[in-house]
Amino acid sequence: MKNRSPSLSELQQRVDDHAAKAQSREATRVARRVQKISKYVLGQVAKGKTDIPAHTSPFSRLVDDYLRPEEFTGVKGALGAHGIEVDRYVGYPGHSLEQTDMLAVTQIGDKRVRPSSQYARELEMRAIAATRRAKEQRGGEVVIGHPVQLEQTGKYVRRVGEREYVTAAEPHGVVNFKKFANDAAYAEALSTKVIQCVDIMVHDPVRDTILIGTRQQEPQAGDWIIGGGMRAGETVADAAHRHMRRELHMNIDDDQLSTVGNYKFAWDTRAQGSTLNEDGEEVTGCHTSSTLVRYPVYEEDVDLGSFNEEYSRVAWVPAADIMSAPEGTYHPCLIDMVTDMKAEQEYASAFSAVQY
Repeated sequence: MKNRSPSLSELQQRVDDHAAKAQSREATRVARRVQKISKYVLGQVAKGKTDIPAHTSPFSRLVDDYLRPEEFTGVKGALGAHGIEVDRYVGYPGHSLEQTDMLAVTQIGDKRVRPSSQYARELEMRAIAATRRAKEQRGGEVVIGHPVQLEQTGKYVRRVGEREYVTAAEPHGVVNFKKFANDAAYAEALSTKVIQCVDIMVHDPVRDTILIGTRQQEPQAGDWIIGGGMRAGETVADAAHRHMRRELHMNIDDDQLSTVGNYKFAWDTRAQGSTLNEDGEEVTGCHTSSTLVRYPVYEEDVDLGSFNEEYSRVAWVPAADIMSAPEGTYHPCLIDMVTDMKAEQEYASAFSAVQY
């Protein structure tokens, strides 16, 4: 007797049964993974960790390195039951150069958690993306120099650069400042105020090298990038122009400048003389804040023999060498600056390839 061929309805039932079993197995796998990751994260939080790789243990990696949406939803819900809120981002745990999914603890009970440096950079990149999307929705980039009158004060505000603004009574009014201060006045300012600076990362995008100068002047004697203090009334671009002309005898193109980030420094030394504070104690340091901009240029277009007396030498250094240098070779902020510049480049490249 010949075997009867299954009917169409029977075939469909077999397909449905197979799909149901596969779905059940997947749900079980997801539940187990959610349970393991949630348990590991809870253990890390108990140890005071707030930036945690999405692993089941510190020594093992999951076969699937990246959390699927349903897995993250499950982990978030499981941790939420314990009063812990988390966010997900791709990062570099420890000193690893390999990307992995990270869980950033953002809140424990009623207490907000301060973001780690990696997660803070992720939030900054998201903010940049949101700004770009908002600009697109408004019909493109905001016009630099266009005055906008504020209803509450009647004054005019205009953008003069990226995140830079001038407020004046007239649509194109100029705010006047005294450009120079004598040494004594500047020393007093250093002792009482945070001094704003502009640093320029001169970068060859083909060779991926950074122009590093060996400074002979405090507060940062040693290897650093081009830059220095801003004068009142200058934009970031104005200051970048002045320092590039003064330190490298180069003229630059505003359109090629791009902002990377902002950095803060407290130094115990300075080039200027000391002052006395209100307690009669000598003040020899300074507190500075620096806006970092990137300027792309090919190595052959820079005259390495043309630099001012502030430096003993200038040289091109591979970005990878700076980021991977042994601890103590470079100032940690210089490493952060190069790392941030590379991350911003990668993000901008990825952003341009994605349609929002």
